[in-house]
Amino acid sequence: RVSLNPFQWLSSLSEGRFWAYILVLPSLLLVMAVIIYPVLSGILISFQRYQLNRPDRTGFIGLQHYANLLQDPVFIQTLWNTLIWVTSGVLLQFILGLAMALCLNTRLRGMTIARVLILIPWILPTVVAGNIWALMLDSRLGVINDILVKVGLLTNYRAWFAEPSTAFPTVIMIGLWQGFPFFTLCC
Repeated sequence: RVSLNPFQWLSSLSEGRFWAYILVLPSLLLVMAVIIYPVLSGILISFQRYQLNRPDRTGFIGLQHYANLLQDPVFIQTLWNTLIWVTSGVLLQFILGLAMALCLNTRLRGMTIARVLILIPWILPTVVAGNIWALMLDSRLGVINDILVKVGLLTNYRAWFAEPSTAFPTVIMIGLWQGFPFFTLCC
C-alpha cells in the first residue's frame, strides 16, 4: 500500500539503501559531467582527423595519430625525460626521506627544531620555492654560482637552466629538495 503522505514516503526510503543512492546521485552526475565525459570525448576525438579550416577533410583515421606520435623524436625524448623524472624523483625522494626519518628519530639535542626545519621545503608554496631557486641559481647574481666559484668548483658563473647538460639535473635536485619532507613524514 502506497502512502499519500510525503513524510511517510521519505521515511520509508530512508530505511533502505535507496536513500543513500539518491544522495550520491548528484555527486556522481557532477563527476560524470566534469571528468568522465571530457575524457571519453577526448579519446574519441583522438581517432578523428579535424581540420578547422577544411571541414570536408574530417573523419575517422583510427590509430594514425598514435603511429605518428611513436615516430616523433620529440615525443620519444619527452617520454624518456618523463620516465627519468618520475623514477629518479620518487626513488631519490623516498631514499632521502627515509634517511631523514631515521636521523630525526634519534634522541639528540635540537631534534625538535630539526624536525620543524626539515618540513620548510614541503610547506613552502611552489611558486615561492621556484622564485627562490631561480634567484639562487641566477647566472649573474646567484649565490650558488658565487659559492661554487669561490670554493673553486666552477671557474665562471653558469646558467643552470639554460644549458642542456645542467637544466634537467638541476630541476630534479630542486624537486628532490621540495619533495623529500613528505616521504620523511610518511616514514
